[in-house]
Amino acid sequence: MRWIVLIVGLLTPGAVGAEGPPALVDSAGTGAEPDSSLSVLFHDVARAWQDGEVELLDRHLGRRGVYLSISRGPVLDGRFSRNQARMILSTLLRRAGTESFEFIRFRNLVGMGGRPSGVALWTHGGGGRGPVGEMIFISAAREEGEWALAEVRQRLVTETPR
Repeated sequence: MRWIVLIVGLLTPGAVGAEGPPALVDSAGTGAEPDSSLSVLFHDVARAWQDGEVELLDRHLGRRGVYLSISRGPVLDGRFSRNQARMILSTLLRRAGTESFEFIRFRNLVGMGGRPSGVALWTHGGGGRGPVGEMIFISAAREEGEWALAEVRQRLVTETPR
């Protein structure tokens, strides 16, 4: 089954480093500019995946939990508490051996009643089976006045999104 991504926009490409959060650019024409805390959330997600350090996500895991759809290993699909989500993501990142992680799209629909979201390409060692490419869809939601990680969906890449 092919997963079709209907996300439009762009997160400025490039390696994630210590220089700070990259500029989020929404090219979907919504005109919505992300605030700095949203930029930090997406930056921390990218660094967590790139460096395998799930601790970077701790401050972004809200009290309401996170919706996860993970098809690697045992299939997981549902809402998980912050502690469960941390454990699941930690296991996922530890086993994978990330080679690269780069956001390729970003959309900020806050002004239109939606959530900010991004799509990243994730290449990893495949648990010793050779390089595997996957797409990671991330969305954020407001919780207690701060942006929190709301959703993480992972899918095998069958074709590069346009």
